[in-house]
Amino acid sequence: MARTTPNQYPIVLSAAERERLEAITRVGRAPAGKIRHAQILLLSDRNRAGGRVTHLAISELLGMHVNTVARICRRFVQDGEVPALERKVRLTPPRPPKLYGRG
Repeated sequence: MARTTPNQYPIVLSAAERERLEAITRVGRAPAGKIRHAQILLLSDRNRAGGRVTHLAISELLGMHVNTVARICRRFVQDGEVPALERKVRLTPPRPPKLYGRG
């Protein structure tokens, strides 16, 4: 089992951020990954009514690896809300093009 340092990247959501994340999880019109990431951030919030949930408990609750939970929290603290919710855009295609067009 992987071990993370839970207090390294503390999540503290503002009321507006919490409202946006709850809307994403409540409506269910977003991609599944975005909903899961929003759930991770909501459960990790220090200002949560029931208190913060540990990374290990979140990973067991949502059925994902504890490192995934830690990575999403780190991305939220370092880069912000949008990068934490969206998939990282790939810089290069998975394979080079087979045909090269010449102008």
